[in-house]
Amino acid sequence: MAHFLGTFTGGLDKKWRVSVPHSFRAVLPQGVEGACFILRPSHEAACIQGFTEAGFDDLADSMKRMPLFSADETALSYALYADAAYCAPDKEGRCVLKEELIRYAGLTDAVVFVGLRNRFEIWEPARYKAHRDEQLARARLHTGGLPQVPAGLAAS
Repeated sequence: MAHFLGTFTGGLDKKWRVSVPHSFRAVLPQGVEGACFILRPSHEAACIQGFTEAGFDDLADSMKRMPLFSADETALSYALYADAAYCAPDKEGRCVLKEELIRYAGLTDAVVFVGLRNRFEIWEPARYKAHRDEQLARARLHTGGLPQVPAGLAAS
């Protein structure tokens, strides 16, 4: 499976469309009619998480061990499925975002796409910068010292 890599800045137009980075679209299965992403509000931060269908299936696989209709299974079903939406890029690579996801992530006219291995996130730029700084500080603390990000690579 290809990974989602890199950070890309883009825009959100008046029709709630975003241009998904080409390298992210390349992770979708090639030659498959209707190949799409699944987008959902993150349960960790005020952003949108995106998965391939196979990646989302991997995420949901943990539910197979839970008794159907148990309180935990129902809660996880709400968390993963209730606010999720399919997002199929058009021929120009644009996806239409649901209004609820836009509001949840606080998106306006600019967005940041962030590749995170098996998933990606869509952020409002200022929120992303604060979150990124926090995550890198946490990684440095818990990994014995990641190198400082060179100034030219730091998100603006």
